[in-house]
Amino acid sequence: MLGLGGLLGQHPKGPIRIPVVAAPAIPFGVYYTPLYPPLGSDELRARMGGWLDQHVEEPLRGALKPVVASAELLSYLDLHKTALPPPTDAAQTGATAEEAAKLERAWQVMAVTGHPAVQVPVFGLWAALAGAHSAAQELDGVAIDSTTHRVLRADLESPIAGDGRLQLAEHVTVCPLANSAGAATWRTLGMQKFGLPNLQLRGALGDPTLLLVEIGQRLLDALLRANHGREEPLAELEVGSELTVRGATAVHLQYLAGADPLLDVSLPAAG
Repeated sequence: MLGLGGLLGQHPKGPIRIPVVAAPAIPFGVYYTPLYPPLGSDELRARMGGWLDQHVEEPLRGALKPVVASAELLSYLDLHKTALPPPTDAAQTGATAEEAAKLERAWQVMAVTGHPAVQVPVFGLWAALAGAHSAAQELDGVAIDSTTHRVLRADLESPIAGDGRLQLAEHVTVCPLANSAGAATWRTLGMQKFGLPNLQLRGALGDPTLLLVEIGQRLLDALLRANHGREEPLAELEVGSELTVRGATAVHLQYLAGADPLLDVSLPAAG
């Protein structure tokens, strides 16, 4: 993860203030065909301990267990599939052929949502991830991150680190959107899991995924540092409007309020 020197060190055009959702809902959907006898939320919650023991290292594992045991901090809601439909294009979710077939057959969805505040070690994210992975395993279903529209891989490459360190690239996606003029606008999906607006970049030459992920990581690091040790998480994050990324590129940040707030990223003019 990157340091905050470029983000917070210079404010040539003054700071910007980014509203933060202190305790954002972190939603995942597990799409499945009900088994018999059906498994309810209480039984799914009770079975999660085995998944934590297998896939989460200490000390995060021990710290998570009381979080996932709380219905206020981790909730389950069983719905008909039409109430929370999966993405229509299975290919865009990264689903395998087997997972796509399961999504097609499924007629129920277990909504698994984490609620704790965005503070180190971001219990809401880890609890929701554990709940979704565990539920998918128990229900023989497919778990999808409702913010990125991506399938959660059933076979984790490695256990979740015990220090709860967040690598943003594992939790957001970057996708292009075509506008009426045909120019590409790139946008992140998933920043809302951390109470932050998604980023957008217009008119980029080439794929700006690494650039946007680096900016997002530095914003998240700034928020987690600012929230560390606070009884009440920040309602607003103040950062400089100018940021140097990827060694030398100076970008300008502007907060765009609205129903779907965004952090607009501008590149320096060519030439």
